[in-house]
Amino acid sequence: MDFNVRPAEGAEVRLCRMLLGNEGCTHPHYQLFVAEGENGLPVGVGSLRSGAEELGDYWTVHIEVVPTCRSTGVEASLLAYARSHAASCGATTLQTMRWFERDSEEQLLWTSRGFAPQGVRYMHEIDIGPSFARMAPLIEQVREHGWIPADAKIVSLAEADLQQVCDLHLKYLGGSMRQLLPLLDGTAPHPYDRQASVVLLCGGQPIGFTLGWFPEPAVCEISANVLAPAVRLGWANVLLKYEALQRVMARGATRFRFTTMERHTDSRKTLRWVGGGTTRVEVRLQCALERA
Repeated sequence: MDFNVRPAEGAEVRLCRMLLGNEGCTHPHYQLFVAEGENGLPVGVGSLRSGAEELGDYWTVHIEVVPTCRSTGVEASLLAYARSHAASCGATTLQTMRWFERDSEEQLLWTSRGFAPQGVRYMHEIDIGPSFARMAPLIEQVREHGWIPADAKIVSLAEADLQQVCDLHLKYLGGSMRQLLPLLDGTAPHPYDRQASVVLLCGGQPIGFTLGWFPEPAVCEISANVLAPAVRLGWANVLLKYEALQRVMARGATRFRFTTMERHTDSRKTLRWVGGGTTRVEVRLQCALERA
């Protein structure tokens, strides 16, 4: 059975936000839509997100169906709408907004919808005290060998040039300046901690950062980590992590959470050195779109 799918209107936006959670965002880059039942009432909802500042080739999607209406074709109608609309706007790829635990029921569900895994990320959590103690000899070795340039310096996010940090984020991680600056300057609802987050300067210019926040008083979660390619896999990686651990520990936190992508082998190597492990492996899925 096919269902009529259209943009969400009025009170339907609130329903989208209830069922979709964070993916039910009313930010201009998000487009919320609903599937109508025979009585005209919504039986499913969805969210599409375009590229950051401009409409890009990659769009993301998430859908939810009212529990009593599952397995009736609502999902297929919602995804058909998402594929058609994204393709008509120039998208070539549709990607899940959410990451799912590898080999989970959620991954299998999206695979059955025609999506295939295209990205892997690893979730980590470590005890700060023991990890900091294990890193101390390593940072001393780096300093004794003189590997840290004389003009290298670690500063807190509060001391850094926020526009330069934002530009570095956009260059290596992407995103939107409009969304990033409030996270950096502390005006967003859940901003980066401006004292525990650290920025690595070399010659006065930022070449790396570790940006985190405290979802719980004893837990620091790292949301963004960057090092310029020229200083990866060496002293900068060790120094940045050591300083981040030190500042977070000074805040009284005992746990450190962060994520690595499949390509971040250097970070996982350091993690093994300090006695950390992987708590969860997640995948993101994609499907190709035909140009409208």
